Amino acid sequence: MVTRIGEVANSQVLPRYERDVSDEGVADCTRGRVRSSNLSTSKSFLAILLVGGCQKTNAAAHNCMAAVPKIIPKPVIIGFFLLGVLSSVAFRLIIIFQKTNPGWVRPTWYFGVLGYMAFFIYRYYISLRRKRVVAESGIIEKLRSGAVLSAEDREAALYLLISIQKSREDWNYLAIFILSAAAMAIDWCL
Repeated sequence: MVTRIGEVANSQVLPRYERDVSDEGVADCTRGRVRSSNLSTSKSFLAILLVGGCQKTNAAAHNCMAAVPKIIPKPVIIGFFLLGVLSSVAFRLIIIFQKTNPGWVRPTWYFGVLGYMAFFIYRYYISLRRKRVVAESGIIEKLRSGAVLSAEDREAALYLLISIQKSREDWNYLAIFILSAAAMAIDWCL
């Protein structure tokens, strides 16, 4: 039997989603697979993908919030920041190597592409984690309605804020901008 716990309204994916409820009283939040023909829109499917999976009893089926993820350790954050910057440098070096040492263009390009692939899949993972916490906790709706926040809600809000605060993505964007400007200036001078 399929119970619809949520819906899509006003072109926004709400933190509620479809859930299969078995006769034993266990709710299995679907993740990435559709068990019902009751999904009417791609937004409903997207909502299922974003919220992740968890199992709760029927009594707790309305609150299928998984544990709030831990902040990624600072060395990992800095490592991926440096990888992103180095990949950006590699792409800008291609302009110089084309004119000074063409044999280095291809290895530099591969380093830049592979580095960016790792960096952007990491950023994608972080983005999905944040969106999952927002969707599962319903924190936006609770703040809008002025509802009293539980300890779990405060933990979710703190995770989101600390995650944004510790992120180095703003420095990465600035570095890419500066390196791009420098690469264009060097290209004009060579």
